Order: sequence, then C-alpha cells, then structure tokens
Amino acid sequence: YLPRIAQRTDIQGELPGLINMKNVQRFRRVGHEIVPDTGRIPNPCGEIILPDKGPCCLATVYPTRCANEAEWKRNCRHATFYAKIVTTIPHPWSCTNLVVQRERRIGVSQTGLTILYDRDPIKFRTDISQRYKDIRQCDDEISDQWGIPRSIRVTTIKPEGTLSLLAGTPAGMHFPIASSYLRRVRYARDHPDLKLFEAAGLPIDIDPRTDNTKVVTFPCNYSHKVRTTKQVNFFEQLTLAKTLQEAY
Repeated sequence: YLPRIAQRTDIQGELPGLINMKNVQRFRRVGHEIVPDTGRIPNPCGEIILPDKGPCCLATVYPTRCANEAEWKRNCRHATFYAKIVTTIPHPWSCTNLVVQRERRIGVSQTGLTILYDRDPIKFRTDISQRYKDIRQCDDEISDQWGIPRSIRVTTIKPEGTLSLLAGTPAGMHFPIASSYLRRVRYARDHPDLKLFEAAGLPIDIDPRTDNTKVVTFPCNYSHKVRTTKQVNFFEQLTLAKTLQEAY
C-alpha cells in the first residue's frame, strides 16, 4: 500500500491520514512507555485515540507566546489542571461516565512547534520531552490529591488550524505554506464588525455569488521566522512527526 500512497501524494500533493493502531494501542510515547490502551478509533481530527463511548478532553498551550521556559512549564500545568477538572464533570450518559471515570483520558496539545524546531532541533527534542514529564507529573499530583485514577493519556498534538490563527503561529506541528499571505473571510452584509474593518482600511468586497455576503481580506504575516513547506522536504516533516511521537 505504501507505494500507492506515495504515488497518490505525488499526484494530489496531499498525504492521506495514516495511523499505526498497533503502536497507538501499545505505547504512550513510542519506544518508551508500554501501556496497553483500550482505544479503538481516533477522533475525527485523528489527534487522539478513543475507546467505545469515550469523549475528547483536550487543551492547548502556545509555547511561542511564553516569555521563557518557566512560563511554558506553568502553562502546561494550567492546561493539565483544566483538562483534568473537565473529566470530573458528569456526562448525560452513564456509559460515558464509566469510561471517563476509569481512564481520565486528556490531551494537552502544543501549537506553533515548527518555530521552536527551526530555532534548534536538538534543544526542541529535549524541551518537548521535558514538557511531557511536567504534564505527567502534574497529572499524577492532581490525581493523588483528588483520589481519582491517573490519566491513561495526557498529551497530543492537535491540527490547531483555527486556534493557531488567534495566536499568529503555524498550526500544530505544521510548517506554513507561506510566511505572508492574504486570508479572506465571509461576513453577512449587515454584520456589525464590518464597520470596524472598513475603518481599519481592510479591503471589503461583495460576494459575486451571494448579494447578502461581503468578503473581507486580511493581510497575515508570522511574527516569528519559520520555514515554509516549499523549504522543508517530506523526510524532515516526517522526522518531526517521529520526534513528537517519541518525546511527547
């Protein structure tokens, strides 16, 4: 199958989603902690494996928005604390409550990682591995204090498309397709925010196909230096994915 997948990627320009269920069900971090997982299927975005009737419980940290490593560590602990609290909120379905109470599955994600990777690939691996240990330690402490099971999983890397836009960082572990670009967003013609965009001098056009919709053009630029997909080959992108699977 791999040659066929590679051929399709060469033609279509996009790799289909791939997941090794044997590794996922065996390891927390590939090659390190062997902990059997009852998860059977990934969630729709493919960022975390779930058991039957199990829900997602995810949180995000923005390391490039942290002033230093201490703040990065503190934010990871806050995200872990938040996600763990969510596992104590009852669901409407008793079958889901049983799964949550048994596994306390959470996923603390990091976004904008390619910026850190480009700065120093070796230090990146050390730092991201330490963040995993910080999150695991925090979960252990909270679980012991509250008298609930330790989480079967605590970390993940989400695609983070929308949330990363708010922080001005590349999404998840992805290299951006361009360092500067134009993003166009559709708004209802009577949307109150259009007055703000007009005052700011942003280009606003009427949607040629829908008279009651306007299109606002936003110029975007990453504040941090990072390579684009045209500058990073396929092998290096897979190497980054492998690093995260092993270290985080």
